[in-house]
Amino acid sequence: MEKSENLISLDKGLVENKVWKKHLDGFEISLVMKIRKRLYEEVPGLAEKFNSGENKYFGYKRGNARDSVYIYVQKKGLLIDVCIPRDFEVDLKRAGFSIERRKNFQGRAGWITGWRVPHDWKAINEITKWLRMSLIASGK
Repeated sequence: MEKSENLISLDKGLVENKVWKKHLDGFEISLVMKIRKRLYEEVPGLAEKFNSGENKYFGYKRGNARDSVYIYVQKKGLLIDVCIPRDFEVDLKRAGFSIERRKNFQGRAGWITGWRVPHDWKAINEITKWLRMSLIASGK
């Protein structure tokens, strides 16, 4: 486990709830908890990191690959950056999601960035299929 002032990073598995929950006091966390559980169950070799800094986020990779998913927990919902081609933005929008591209490192690298998911989103399968796609492809 790698730990810095704001970042806790595991080589395999999920960061313990007691470690990150205190940093998200006042935030809705039920959706992100469901996503984390589903990814852990469905993505072999999943490794999670949590950043408790100003932009609170979970990062994911598979095996020794680079991170390929970032889920930022915000007051109004989740903001997701995912390492899949922007061609798929159309499919995400068709599924009812909004995307506001970000000009961050991931956006400059061609990722889908700024994918917004409200906390009350019910179709978790629609979210996790895209996250799995990124994690499985990047962990080969």
